[in-house]
Amino acid sequence: MTRSRGVALQLFRTKSSDHLIAEAANETYVGPCRISHRMHLIQFRQIIRDAEIAYAISPVVRRHRLTEEETEKFLVELRIPRAANVARITQRLVVNCSQKASSELAAQS
Repeated sequence: MTRSRGVALQLFRTKSSDHLIAEAANETYVGPCRISHRMHLIQFRQIIRDAEIAYAISPVVRRHRLTEEETEKFLVELRIPRAANVARITQRLVVNCSQKASSELAAQS
């Protein structure tokens, strides 16, 4: 048994669960699993934020027929974080929507 695991077991036996949770939140060292989980959570939140921005700007991009590069340039000027990812997502939204609209028109004809 490693030292850190032994200490964790000792803490678990002597303290309430609420106290352990509070200590874990204030803990300076986090194990590899917690770091990995936090990294995934951060990445997930960034992807969701990127998608929300892309969804919000997609009507403007579609109306002005902006390319991915033009969209990225404007987003960089506006200091939007991860502008390249947002532009890529926006371009896919615009292309997918236009393809869907084209296929619906073709089906009606």
